[in-house]
Amino acid sequence: MAETIQASSGLILDSFEELELTKLAECRRCFVVPVFTVGSFHNHSVASSSSLLPQDRSSISWLDSQNKLNSVLYVSFGRLSIIGEAQFLEIPRQLANGGHCFL
Repeated sequence: MAETIQASSGLILDSFEELELTKLAECRRCFVVPVFTVGSFHNHSVASSSSLLPQDRSSISWLDSQNKLNSVLYVSFGRLSIIGEAQFLEIPRQLANGGHCFL
């Protein structure tokens, strides 16, 4: 992959500077091609009508009932994460033990 990137005209990432400042700086040091951030694409895509599952909106009323601004932590593992069941279960356990609301 690194060889392909070096032979390209640039690298376009679905992210933004404030989210991954350190990693983007590392990419810019490692690759001689320009690195562009254009995130986040998911805000501009039309929801797929080919989904096998209906969109789950059950958390919306719970989110709306939270009184404090910025009081809920959103946890996402992305599309490429590989995580074991034990680690997966430990994350919400520790968030709850720490008194954090999360989705």
